[in-house]
Amino acid sequence: MAAPHTEPRAGIVADLPLLVAGGVVTAMPDHIHHRLIRWGADVVVLAAAAATTAVLTDTATRAPGEEPDGGATAPVKTPDDTPGPANPAVLVIGLALLCTGIYADARITRALVGWLRSRGVTRPHTVLGVCTVPILLGIRALENPGSAPDGTMKR
Repeated sequence: MAAPHTEPRAGIVADLPLLVAGGVVTAMPDHIHHRLIRWGADVVVLAAAAATTAVLTDTATRAPGEEPDGGATAPVKTPDDTPGPANPAVLVIGLALLCTGIYADARITRALVGWLRSRGVTRPHTVLGVCTVPILLGIRALENPGSAPDGTMKR
């Protein structure tokens, strides 16, 4: 008997709401100047995009070769599926990398906005937001370039 696996229904199309939300959130400072209101709008946009992506993805666990009929069964829990305790060093390194990434993003964005403003662009965050969507789409397309339907990599 083959192990059950999860198959996404929509593929890269399901990620489009998150990609567009990334562009909208990037462009937000040009249109909403109050920081607290902008953060609230960012949360609403990202929550709506995440919910739309979850609906479009519609992953269901089923046996290989079984046709989706809306009645997905729960996966069988084995002792191997139980995660072990998290290593504190890994958590600290992960948090440090996250903070470094956020800091680097803010510095790069500030430099790009300054450069665009010096070139006469009146809404530089909007320009960056428009450029964000194709960049994110390209990164998403490169994540799994050769994955086969059975989960193995093509060679």
